[in-house]
Amino acid sequence: AAPLAIYALFNYFYGFFDMMVAARIGKSALASIIFIDEIKNAVTAFGVGIASGGMVLVARHLGAKDVTTARKIATTTLALSFMVSLSVVIVTTLFARPILSVLNASDAMISEGLSYFLIQMMTTAIIGINACFMGMEKAKGNTMMVLYLNVFAMMIKLALTAIFAFGLGLGTAYVALATLIAQSLMMMVAIRIMFSKRNYLKISFQRGMITGEHVKNIIVLSLPVFA
Repeated sequence: AAPLAIYALFNYFYGFFDMMVAARIGKSALASIIFIDEIKNAVTAFGVGIASGGMVLVARHLGAKDVTTARKIATTTLALSFMVSLSVVIVTTLFARPILSVLNASDAMISEGLSYFLIQMMTTAIIGINACFMGMEKAKGNTMMVLYLNVFAMMIKLALTAIFAFGLGLGTAYVALATLIAQSLMMMVAIRIMFSKRNYLKISFQRGMITGEHVKNIIVLSLPVFA
């Protein structure tokens, strides 16, 4: 559990560091980041929820020594998480201003934070993919892999944020861009591992995905996480 606890702490630091940087930029920037990060957390729950529900089933079948079914469920979960995350990203991007207005964001907050919002919404789709990978590694007991990758991503995030905000004096959009780049680099590593021949939970769309009952079970298990 110790690596997972540290992993959760690093996830918290993403938002915390953004707030520290925004406080240096100005009060309106800080207000925008606090407001938009809560929306991002809600949106992220969709993709992460699917990942969490699916990986419960993956772990269950791994425990039963049914690697073939576990692999198919992992493939299905990745596809579902990506489709759900992408759909939410498209909707929130197309209707960014109305969504922020309905949620009572002020005109100043929208003006200051719209670019930050759009980049953070794009990041949520990548987080969904990364959540699937993290779930697979946790199901296999590779909690140290989860920790190492998050330390790597956090170092990239902190370095880029410092360069953008303090070195170049750029605004809140670049704070979000630092997160997007860090999560994208993690995703590249995740995809390489997930599709590797040496991975016994290798993702393979050619070998098919689970449909019907298992998809329903993934969604049912995901609903409490959404909530």
